[in-house]
Amino acid sequence: MKTWKLIYLTIFILIFTAIYSQQKTEAEEIDSLIEELFFSQKDLGELLNENKINLIYSSINYNSNTFYSGRSIGVNQFNLSPQISYLNSNGFTIGFSGIYLDQFESPWDLTTISIGYSKWVNKRNTISLNTSFINYFYSYDKNDIYSRSVSLGMSYQSFNDKLFLNTSAGFFFDGSNLFQLASNLYYSFNLIKKREKIKEQKKSQVWKGNVNGKQKSRRILSDKLTLYFDPMVSFYFNSETIDTEFSPSFFINQNSSANQNYFGLINTQIKLPFEFSLNNIDLELSYYINVPMPIGDENNLPNTSFFGISIGYLFDL
Repeated sequence: MKTWKLIYLTIFILIFTAIYSQQKTEAEEIDSLIEELFFSQKDLGELLNENKINLIYSSINYNSNTFYSGRSIGVNQFNLSPQISYLNSNGFTIGFSGIYLDQFESPWDLTTISIGYSKWVNKRNTISLNTSFINYFYSYDKNDIYSRSVSLGMSYQSFNDKLFLNTSAGFFFDGSNLFQLASNLYYSFNLIKKREKIKEQKKSQVWKGNVNGKQKSRRILSDKLTLYFDPMVSFYFNSETIDTEFSPSFFINQNSSANQNYFGLINTQIKLPFEFSLNNIDLELSYYINVPMPIGDENNLPNTSFFGISIGYLFDL
């Protein structure tokens, strides 16, 4: 009950802060006008198309422990996940990623290749639609595990880039089939912000796109120093039928009985990240809390938690 109270309290604080942030003081209104003049997102699509921005984002993520949908897989092990993505001003992305698990017989568990597209659907660039296709390559004979997935999602990000809402639906197929719904809510608290001097407005490119699952405003090749606290609550719903007897990957719950059919909330996750950015470098330190919900014959699932560190670099082509 204490955990659920924490979840409800977190959601209340995020929503209350979002509403309160709309009631700006006169000083904040002036600052907002400056932001609109020099850092405006209104005509971002035209700006990006005009500058033909092409980016490569590379990162490596470390998690202190590994869980399946908030559940323990019976082994305490860290995981590493390197990734590299290409993004352009037309909304297309191509990504490569992998997962290393230190206690598995084949530590390099999975490699993925993804292709995606996103598009703003309103003039203020606050609502976007996105879709992606992912192919999974396992380090063993996958048998009945899914090897491909398609997803469709919608995101809302407030004009001041503070409040973010996202809901996505994904279908995993080839072998076992799985349908998943995921919903994320976060609010961004700006702890440190050092605005660079504006000398050459034409060369000061602004980019707003999807990095690590978040819509972010980024200034390319700038001297901008920022520190954000972005508390997030995520809800995961699954509908699947799996035969876990042939599923050694940590993506599949090995403790469930074979051929289970279910749909519902399987995990609620609270993420407490501090994100530091300087120029094109990102560093994120996070603490995660999982609140898994029982499915099938499961009962009395304990809450789980772990630490995460991520470092990334954005290359402007």
